[in-house]
Amino acid sequence: MCEYEEELKEDAFQHFQKYMADGRLPFSSLPSILKEMELQPCRRVLTQLTEEVMGEPRGLTLPEFERTLELLRARYCFLLEELEHFKNVFQVFDRDCSGGMSLAELSSAFAWLGFPITGSVCRLHQQHDLDDKGALTQTEFLRCLRSLYEEEAQEISRRLARKGGRCRNGLQLEELLRALGYTATVDILVDALQAQHLCKGYVRNSQLLGMPFAQVEFNLGLDELRELTCSIRERDSFTDEEMEEMKVAFALQSKSQAEIATPALQKALRWLGHLYHFDRVQHLVQELDLDGDGLLDFTLFVKLLRKCRDQDRQKATEAFFEFDSLDLGFLDEDHQFDAFQRLGFDEDVFRPELRPEGLRLQQFLKIVQRFKSDPTRLRALRDQDFFEAHELAELRRHFQRFDKDASGELKEHELVDLLEALFPRHAHLREFRPFFRELLHFADVNQNERLDFREFVRLIRKIRDQEEEFHFELYTASLEELAFSKKEVGEIRQFFLTVAGHRERLPFEEVTEMLAGSFKLKEPDKQRLLMLCRSALETSGDGDEDINFLTFLHIMRKVLDSGWLDRANPATDAVVASEGEVAPVPGT
Repeated sequence: MCEYEEELKEDAFQHFQKYMADGRLPFSSLPSILKEMELQPCRRVLTQLTEEVMGEPRGLTLPEFERTLELLRARYCFLLEELEHFKNVFQVFDRDCSGGMSLAELSSAFAWLGFPITGSVCRLHQQHDLDDKGALTQTEFLRCLRSLYEEEAQEISRRLARKGGRCRNGLQLEELLRALGYTATVDILVDALQAQHLCKGYVRNSQLLGMPFAQVEFNLGLDELRELTCSIRERDSFTDEEMEEMKVAFALQSKSQAEIATPALQKALRWLGHLYHFDRVQHLVQELDLDGDGLLDFTLFVKLLRKCRDQDRQKATEAFFEFDSLDLGFLDEDHQFDAFQRLGFDEDVFRPELRPEGLRLQQFLKIVQRFKSDPTRLRALRDQDFFEAHELAELRRHFQRFDKDASGELKEHELVDLLEALFPRHAHLREFRPFFRELLHFADVNQNERLDFREFVRLIRKIRDQEEEFHFELYTASLEELAFSKKEVGEIRQFFLTVAGHRERLPFEEVTEMLAGSFKLKEPDKQRLLMLCRSALETSGDGDEDINFLTFLHIMRKVLDSGWLDRANPATDAVVASEGEVAPVPGT
């Protein structure tokens, strides 16, 4: 080690001697020297380091140059704040606190950081797994990231060389980013360019005037393009306008302005157009929540929204391929209609988008994304207390059914009858009566002791919100009672969602068949399993024959605690996750 350090010191001295002037190393010479020494930090890193170590603006002394090299190597050529962020990311994905990151976790970490996922992930993992244990230590992870940065810089350099060393217009920029694997929209590109001061105001103006981005002129070299890709990754594929909307949604629901928890998270997601059920939100939160307290800061909230967008994209892709049954690569007009309907869009919204000539996947995904983020849709959702058109139509049918005199208003006794029909388990509880008076006062905007349809919708939203808060409290208490670890809950949730897909609940029979098939039980043991499941259903207190995730947790605790499973089938140590795939038994 001492010999190695001496070699590094001698190498630094020789390079210093080669480029020094008046006993100092000019800052302008530093990038060339570092390239010769196989160190390629970006311009921002060099600026940060020289400000930290340089005593005078005339250049670096030999000790200052040696200190610069020492810090560069210690920080893996990252900004100090980047280094701390990457260390935190390692902790996020080292879920079992083993101090190691598997190949799958590395791939997820790259996606989290905004890097395009390519075939290089496996190679990088193998290359930096020095002890060949199948997991990267934190140091190995940081070196792996450094390699990824350098490979991207080398690829940019190769492609720039074909263009005379500079990227000179929007067309070249889009082609280069696409070759690197980035799929940023033009709006995101313009925001990222302006954030890094890489373009003048006319770029935004040219967009407003309808000038194609491909024709906008630039003059970008390696350093500028590296800063641009970094900016694209940091913004998680969101525009500045979208980020501002997220800040508003977060602030509306975060009492402390620092963190936000379920069910307030559901309200924030609804504000942004993502109408997810409680269990789905909990699943997404569990993937992001490092310390298990159920709270997300704004950075993690942005990650949550990216996961929502990714899920929307996956759901839209599944709808496309479902109706492209002949594998033609496009949807004809009739199948476009079916696919948009499957995604829950109203006919009057998507009909103008139907293309007689056919619609390819990328075109379909762009239309879906535009629908999801359309300001008109978001305003309508907010005005309608976050009920979609088909839900409002169903509520109106209920309203008109109990509006006996067709007055357009529900009197108190009519409202009581309606609530008993909609919420039978709640309406007959004694403790619901004072709560009902409070709800009625909240919804009755003009305080005439009657509710018109708009006030009725306001009332139903309030009841739904209260249900979500109660569900969260029940969920938290149940997790403590059932004594599953965070990792076990994650495994069981994945098992449940593998079968449930986008459904919120599973029929009781489907759950028992799923478990019996997964544990490969014979007929007598299936009857024992059925009894355990029935007992867990009663214990959960949900009161519904269909099984949600919380009830499924109760079932898994009963099954695992009984000890009967091992005796029934001692050779079984796996569950069939789906279509022959085998995964570890959750909770064992």
